[in-house]
Amino acid sequence: MSVLEVLVLLWQIWIFRTADSGRILPKTAFILDGALAISGRPAGLKRSALRFLQSINQLELQSGRPGLPVVIGVEKTGALADHAEAIQEHIPRGYLLALPDEYIRTQVQQRVGKRAYGYDTDFGRRFIYRTRDGRVIVFSIPPLHGGPPIDDAESVDLSHYPALDTAVSLLDRVGTLLYKNAVIPVALAHSFASLPLGTGSQVLTFLAQDHLGLPRQPARPTPIM
Repeated sequence: MSVLEVLVLLWQIWIFRTADSGRILPKTAFILDGALAISGRPAGLKRSALRFLQSINQLELQSGRPGLPVVIGVEKTGALADHAEAIQEHIPRGYLLALPDEYIRTQVQQRVGKRAYGYDTDFGRRFIYRTRDGRVIVFSIPPLHGGPPIDDAESVDLSHYPALDTAVSLLDRVGTLLYKNAVIPVALAHSFASLPLGTGSQVLTFLAQDHLGLPRQPARPTPIM
């Protein structure tokens, strides 16, 4: 499923680039529900994903356009999301916290070894941003001027992330209080993809009745005591 999500994201970027000669793509932002990463056995695909995004950026620049627009992954759970929640009162509103590997190693994971956080999985570098309305968001964004997203051990070279300013401005604009530390595009995507509770229970009831050879009868709501 994670591979399919990434492939759909990359395919949509390619479609937007080829659809209308650069009219649509520069005005579009792509937000993935989850980090820009691929885990498990197919994790090696992350290198191809990063090269694809960097090539799109280069093609756009060669065409006289600004380059790849905002492409970010919003991470709502995990070690970094928990860490961001714990330190949010120490991050002023409107401030971006870069996450060099040394910081993650000493402040988040307390781990040993030389491999950087996300070395095998990430095609985007993670940042923590506290929006102007107080939400704390962990997001990842791909490096577009060459190099992998885990090449900075002690400091982060922000020049590799030309869309970073636009990304944080977008996160300020698309915030929602519907869910904790949420953004509107992800909340809408979940809403469109989910089945209403009544519809879902009705489908499961019919499937069970068909399997048991029983005539279909609508599910009865549980009475409220």
